Amino acid sequence: MQRRRRSTPHNFDDRIEAEKKRLEAALTSTPPGKERDALVKKLESLKSVSQMDLWLRPPAAKPSK
Repeated sequence: MQRRRRSTPHNFDDRIEAEKKRLEAALTSTPPGKERDALVKKLESLKSVSQMDLWLRPPAAKPSK
């Protein structure tokens, strides 16, 4: 079985940001209800993951502000 090759290298931050943007776009078209609540919960989780990733990085790898 062959592995899929990516056209461009993706890192963790890029994937998290892309997923956040996708969820935010989905929120605009989703009516209130269980599905919207699930999207909000997942978006909050991604924001937490993003923060944890920053906390766990070594000092030299942290982006400058």
